[in-house]
Amino acid sequence: MNERRLRKKFNISRSKLVIVGCSIFLVLFVVGFIKEKLNGRQVDADIADLEEQIKPGEKENAQFAALIKEWQDGSRMEKEARLKLGLKKPGEEAVIIMREQTKVENPLMDSVNTKIVGGIIESQSEDKSNFTKWVEYFFHKQ
Repeated sequence: MNERRLRKKFNISRSKLVIVGCSIFLVLFVVGFIKEKLNGRQVDADIADLEEQIKPGEKENAQFAALIKEWQDGSRMEKEARLKLGLKKPGEEAVIIMREQTKVENPLMDSVNTKIVGGIIESQSEDKSNFTKWVEYFFHKQ
């Protein structure tokens, strides 16, 4: 009988020990799970911030890619040659647009004819010597 009591006490204490161990394990598991959820949210927020930082760079890269494609196609090069160099294709005619100058306070500017050739502004001065232009500039009566 005494042995039965000891066994019963031992079994009860053994089951209590298992319950306590499982409880500790459960608490540690829940705490770890909560920490991982919080870390996951932080990582998601960091990823969203980094994606927002990437968007302007992607837009800029797309613009550069379009510019590179234009230069490789030759369309951009042709446009620049037409505007800056006044070049034309065979069979085309260049159009020269003459602009009249309005009266300007500076006497040197009055003697300049301006014409636009293919997007380039060319200035041609009259047949006055440089010395004459300087004299007019400093001593011109207004």
